[in-house]
Amino acid sequence: MPVPPKRAKPPRLALKAARSKLKGANNAMREPHEEWEHSRIKPAAREIALYYRPSCETTDLTLELSHALDNFHLGQSFLGFVPAQIGRSRAVDNAAQAVVKAQKWAASGDICLETTAIRHYNLAINALRHELARDHGRSMDDALLAAALLYCCETTLDPTIATTSAHNKGLAAILMMVSAKKSTRDGMSRSIFFYHWKGTFNLPVVLGQASPFDNYYWASKQPAMVGMVGEETDRLRWLAQKLFIRLPRLIALVREVRGGALAEDALQLADELALCRDDNAENALLHGLKVVKTLTHDPQDAQFLPFSYQFKDTSQFEGALYYWQLRILANRLLFTLLESTLNKDDMCRVQRIKDDNTRMAISIMMSFRFALSVGSVGGWALCLGWTAVWGPVRDVDCIQRGIRTLWSSKLRPWLLDKYEELHRGHLKVQESDMDEAAEMLVGGPLGAGLITGQPEQLASYR
Repeated sequence: MPVPPKRAKPPRLALKAARSKLKGANNAMREPHEEWEHSRIKPAAREIALYYRPSCETTDLTLELSHALDNFHLGQSFLGFVPAQIGRSRAVDNAAQAVVKAQKWAASGDICLETTAIRHYNLAINALRHELARDHGRSMDDALLAAALLYCCETTLDPTIATTSAHNKGLAAILMMVSAKKSTRDGMSRSIFFYHWKGTFNLPVVLGQASPFDNYYWASKQPAMVGMVGEETDRLRWLAQKLFIRLPRLIALVREVRGGALAEDALQLADELALCRDDNAENALLHGLKVVKTLTHDPQDAQFLPFSYQFKDTSQFEGALYYWQLRILANRLLFTLLESTLNKDDMCRVQRIKDDNTRMAISIMMSFRFALSVGSVGGWALCLGWTAVWGPVRDVDCIQRGIRTLWSSKLRPWLLDKYEELHRGHLKVQESDMDEAAEMLVGGPLGAGLITGQPEQLASYR
C-alpha cells in the first residue's frame, strides 16, 4: 500500500515554530546579568527559588585562591574548603582576598600587596559584623569561616599585634556557638577547629584553666581535611587534637600540685593522657618517610642535624609534628608528678619517659628543614614544637644519638638560632625566654612571653 505524502504545515504554524526555536537558542546563549537571579514562580509552592550563577569576579577569585593554596602548601589545611564557598558571603570573599595578598606579600615583600591585604582585611571586618548580626545557621557558618581567614591573615602580616589575640577569642566563641547550633558545614568547622590550637590550647594555658572545648562533643570529632591521607596520619591527627583539648586541664592541675595540693586527680588524668598514643600508627608513618642528608651552609647543622625527614605532604608533616610535641608535653607533666613520689618503680618509668621524649625531640629537629621548605605551614606547626623540644633538652645533660653525644649546653644555643630562623629573624629570644615557656607548660608560673605574646596581647587574653 503506498505511503501517503506528508502534509506540509500551514505557513502560520511553520513561522511560529521557527520563532520558538530561535528564541530557545537565544536564551541558551544569553549571559546572566546578575549574580543571583529569580526563577519563575513554581505553581505548587508559589515561592521564588534562587539559583546561584558565578560571576566573572567570583571565578577569578576562586582561581587566584586555588593557585595560592597550591603555591603556599595550604591546600590540605582548612583553607582548602574556601574555594567552594566563594561568592556566598562578602565577608568570606574579602577575607580570602586578604589571605591571598598576605601570603604573596610574605613571599615577595612587595609593600603594595601588604596595602591591598589590609584594605580587604578592613572590608572583611565590616562585612563580618553584618554576618554576626544575622542569627541563623548559614550566616554563622560564613562568620566562622571569615573569622578563621582573618585570623590567618593577621598571623601572616603581624602575629604580635593585639587584635590577633582578641580575634583568637572571638573565633573560639564562634566555634562554641557553631557546636551548639550543629553547623551545616560540619567538615569545614572540624577542620578549622583542628588548626585553631591557639584557641583550644594556648588561650586556656595562658589563663591557667581547662579548655572550654574539653567535652565529649569536640573530643569525638575527628579532624577533617581536603583530600585523602593515610590511615596512620589520620590517626595521629586525631590523637593530637584530643591532647590539644585535654592538656590545659592537666597543666592547671599540676600547677596546683606544685603549690601543695593533692596529686590524685592530676595523676589520674596524666595516666589517661598517657594512653593517647599509637605506636603502630607512628611506626607506619616513620617507615614511609625518606631520610635525606641535610643540605645547609651552616656548619653547626651538620653536627646537630646531619639528616632530615622528607614528608610526603603537609598533612603527614602536621600529623607527626603535633603528635610528637603534645606527647612530649604530656610525658613531661607525668614526669613532673612522678618525680615527687620518689618510688623506685616510678623512677624506672621516669627514665623510660625521658628516653621517649628524647627520641621524639630528635624527630622534631629532623623535621626542621621540611618546615622551612613549606613556608607558613611549617612555621605554624613548629611554633609550639620547638618550645616542646626545649623541655627534654633541659631535662638531660646530653642526648645520645647513635655513636654521637649531643651535649645540652651546646645544643641549646643552636636551638635558639633555629627558632629565630623559623621566624625569619623577626623574633629575638634568649635562653631565659625558652626556659620560662618550657616551665609554664609543665605547671610553672604563668606569663611566659613565648606563649602569651606581647604584653598588650596578654591584656586582651584576660
